[in-house]
Amino acid sequence: MITGDENIVDIDFVVFWRISDAGQYLFNLAEPDDTIKVAAEAVMREIIGRTPIQTALTEGRQDIQAQARAQLQELLDEYGSGVRVRMCSFWLSIRRVTLSTRSTRSSVPVRTATG
Repeated sequence: MITGDENIVDIDFVVFWRISDAGQYLFNLAEPDDTIKVAAEAVMREIIGRTPIQTALTEGRQDIQAQARAQLQELLDEYGSGVRVRMCSFWLSIRRVTLSTRSTRSSVPVRTATG
């Protein structure tokens, strides 16, 4: 994912949830487990995408988790999912990007004009 200050990070997260309304859970969503997973990923991408990396790694961690839980719950309520989100937790690691400086040689011979 890309943070608000354009750093690339790897993020692992877990969402603890329970079924609060079995009828909604079974009949309002075609694939409830997949829907929850995709919704959680979308919410986390949105939050991390507007958060600077330093904040995500330090003092803002608990705020991010609380925001993720609240936004995910709001989204799942809009879907009528019958699910209550209990907790969201995540782990971040910075992805180092290295650029290759190796030059490539042309295999096509260069001809010079003679005259």
